[in-house]
Amino acid sequence: MCVNQKCVPVKSVLGTLIGKCQNDCGGHGVCNSKGHCHCDDGYGGAFCEGSGYGGSVDSGLGSNPYSKFDYAFYEFFFSST
Repeated sequence: MCVNQKCVPVKSVLGTLIGKCQNDCGGHGVCNSKGHCHCDDGYGGAFCEGSGYGGSVDSGLGSNPYSKFDYAFYEFFFSST
């Protein structure tokens, strides 16, 4: 693999990413290329340690926090017509 126009072993590049995300993102996400946890849907926080909407500080929320509410609101007011 090439980094800064030099050939380096892949393990040396991957080794720089391993360990950047605390506690392997709690098992509820993956460590992204910037060293931040990208949490699965339903988990949040810097290390995916609590409940949330997924995503990361780099990419924003993984799901719309209002989508379930909007659907329930719509069903309640408009489905009985």
